[in-house]
Amino acid sequence: MGAAWVIENKHTMIFTPNFKLDSYEFHNGAIDLREIGFYINNNDKLIAFIDSLRTDYSVSFP
Repeated sequence: MGAAWVIENKHTMIFTPNFKLDSYEFHNGAIDLREIGFYINNNDKLIAFIDSLRTDYSVSFP
């Protein structure tokens, strides 16, 4: 069911700094490898991701 959910919903892959994109487990999982993801320590990509969340969701600061 999880694979069906991912296919039907908007999602983003966020990788930890030590994640290996060429790992066997990653290549044989349910995620489409053609999707673009980013490493959490890439500040530019992280800011772009946060901005995309702001367009889809109401984000407020106290």
